[in-house]
Amino acid sequence: MAFSLVRLIHVTEPDETRQQTITNAEGRFRFVSVPAGDYQLLSLRIGYQPLLSPVLHVKPAESLYYELRSEPLPIQLPAVTVRAGKTCLGKANLAEDSELATLWGEARKGVETRRVFELRYRFNRSLRQDVRTQFRLRKDGRQLRVDTVVSEPDSVVVQERRDRARHEAAGYGQGNLLALPSEKELLADEFLQNHCLETAILNKKGAFGLRFRPMTDRHSGYDIRGTIWLDSASYQVRRIEYEHLDGGKPFSQVGIDYGDVRVGRTSFRLPVSGWATLRPRGPSKVLVSGASAPLTYAYWAFEESPAK
Repeated sequence: MAFSLVRLIHVTEPDETRQQTITNAEGRFRFVSVPAGDYQLLSLRIGYQPLLSPVLHVKPAESLYYELRSEPLPIQLPAVTVRAGKTCLGKANLAEDSELATLWGEARKGVETRRVFELRYRFNRSLRQDVRTQFRLRKDGRQLRVDTVVSEPDSVVVQERRDRARHEAAGYGQGNLLALPSEKELLADEFLQNHCLETAILNKKGAFGLRFRPMTDRHSGYDIRGTIWLDSASYQVRRIEYEHLDGGKPFSQVGIDYGDVRVGRTSFRLPVSGWATLRPRGPSKVLVSGASAPLTYAYWAFEESPAK
């Protein structure tokens, strides 16, 4: 199975993960510099039950080959819990709703797999925005913006920490500059420290919708609320919709669609397209009535880094 998350678990310390990686496009994986000892391999695939290998004995200065085979069983959701009125659960009490906790856990597998994928592969990514601005006193204007970055494995963790710290301190935008958080941030445990998930799960066109909102109003910067849509069959992220909030009131709408991007002989789920609309804030709203832009993502030059 391509792009499955694999963890190396020490037998005497089962709560400690010594290393983790993902299988490549051909379904192969490798751990290096493993100290001698007894280990098990834990395979995690979004939408399927975990697979744990027998105990493997690693000897000093020797290589060990093990073929991890499975016929994984799809995850079955527990019975739906019916609640009176709206309830919103954060990190501390999410386990009170077993169905919601199961969906959150499966979506988190996908996020962890993407993180390890980015730690394993170097690639180019571009975001194209065709911005249309609606002026009150003259004809509409258009501006094309294309931002291209190189995703380097060594910079993934640093960039995630920087973004999370900035959003916690200053929110998800100021003025007419908006931050577009990815599913990696929205599905992080840290996100549920200040936001909560509504227990009323949406079910629409083969997808489950997890609705989130802030627990309290921010004193600086903007906050967000929205819905994370998961495929009902695979539990992979299909779409993210959210609004930016200023003092609790929405003034933007953003939608990001996810699709399967070709990597080698197989594919990997990443953002591929979307749209955004904005009602301007501050002095500019006197001259500008609104702005909108379709979003297009592109990826190329995937290069697998050697295991470290």
